[in-house]
Amino acid sequence: MGDPLQLSGIEVVTTLTFTLGLCQLLTALLRLEFLTAYFSDALVAGFTTAAAIHVFAAQIDDILGLAIPKSSGPGYLFRRAFDLVVRLPDTNAATFAISAGAMLILYFGKEFFSPMVDRLLPVKVPIPYELIVTVIATAACFFFDLDSTYNVPIVGEIPTGLAPPSIPRMDIFFDCLANSIGIAIVTIAIHISMAKMLARKKNYEIDESQVSHLLLLGDENRKVNQIGKEALLAYKGPFPTVHKGLGRHYVYSITP
Repeated sequence: MGDPLQLSGIEVVTTLTFTLGLCQLLTALLRLEFLTAYFSDALVAGFTTAAAIHVFAAQIDDILGLAIPKSSGPGYLFRRAFDLVVRLPDTNAATFAISAGAMLILYFGKEFFSPMVDRLLPVKVPIPYELIVTVIATAACFFFDLDSTYNVPIVGEIPTGLAPPSIPRMDIFFDCLANSIGIAIVTIAIHISMAKMLARKKNYEIDESQVSHLLLLGDENRKVNQIGKEALLAYKGPFPTVHKGLGRHYVYSITP
């Protein structure tokens, strides 16, 4: 195992991406599409709901402005919930107010204002509420100095450009392997969930052979295997992992 003090984030991401690409490529070569038969509608719905719970649990401390230690492993949600309850009196009121205001703008904008605009105009005009909220929050933090006055955590300076290329570190290959297998399983589950949700919404059937194509992640001309390309490109630079996903609002709209 490589020395953690001598590893950069780019080296870890590159190695993890390469390892994940190999796992996904092996899954496709072994034609494990028969596993999709076990992904029933109930399982897909449960997976989607569980993913939403994990996303909420991962972001609740940022919404409340709390510093909750990160945890992992079995039962980490319960430990995180316990830490949240213990630290709840330390909630940053300013951070919570900004978070609540942003959520209200997004909700009322998309649920009420956008439909009203669509009825009044002959064409649909997409309104970038997320961008509007980001600009307003950034301007408020800058002009009112919220980070130093009210201890509102901010991103700070964002570096420009791309990180320098890095090749995978083979000395941490096996350290990344267990995580890569887990990520590969989740990625396949996401593919199947998206396919089945769309099939249910659009009233068409999918079979195992169709779902197996999701494992290939082909490029636009369907001639290059994206998973294999992902594994090869990882040798040239710090490319992130590749998988499919839909916007949360769209997933919400197609989920019964």
